[in-house]
Amino acid sequence: RANKADAAEYHYQVAQKKEGKTALADQIQFRRAAVLQRQGRNDEAAALLQGLLGTAALTNMQPQLLEWLARFNLQGGKFKEAEVAGLALAVAAQDASWKQMAWYMVGRGRQGQGQPAAAREAYQEALKQPARTREGVESALYLGRVGLETKNFAAASDLFAQAAEMAAGDDVLDIRAQSYFGMGQAARAQEKWDDASRYFLGVGVLFDDPKLTPEAMYYAAEALGKLNRVADRDKTLQELKQRYPDSAWAKK
Repeated sequence: RANKADAAEYHYQVAQKKEGKTALADQIQFRRAAVLQRQGRNDEAAALLQGLLGTAALTNMQPQLLEWLARFNLQGGKFKEAEVAGLALAVAAQDASWKQMAWYMVGRGRQGQGQPAAAREAYQEALKQPARTREGVESALYLGRVGLETKNFAAASDLFAQAAEMAAGDDVLDIRAQSYFGMGQAARAQEKWDDASRYFLGVGVLFDDPKLTPEAMYYAAEALGKLNRVADRDKTLQELKQRYPDSAWAKK
């Protein structure tokens, strides 16, 4: 409590050695992990916490700590560990927002392990939660892209629309742009040129993403051409070349 992390960590180690294999030993390890995290010794803290996930100490872990563990594992490419930590959070958390974040991280972990079907199940669980987190929006976006890949264009369009509707805050503008672009892709694949032009133009008008916007404007022009709206097509192409003269799409 006096913020003497080094001394606390030492005494927890001594206590753990004296205690042996008991429930209190797990609590001691949990406390030690928290101290290690405060010291920035994240690898050691993560290893301790991961070992406690199947013990009684899990009941005392705050959702924030489990979320940190899952994210730390994802960042380190430890996808199986991330999945396990995410599942622990999904079970332990009571709040829908935490559960949504948990299932998203389970999905990310399964993706990293090359398990797309299992990842989809996790993202679907995330969307079942009555919450609006960035992780929920990203889950809808991922499932929309799966719909495109599997040529289930109607489902893809619905999921992209859901992602766009959920992405209401300024902190998720990037996902809203990707959602509109996804709806444009789904419409283009079905040759619904009016819808495609509207969604792609929406990206061009509302967002200034140097990677996504030029491509959207190019496809908007394509859709306008299919609709015989030649003047609008040429205007869009001219704007593309003016705004993003060095982009591959302006050159194309």
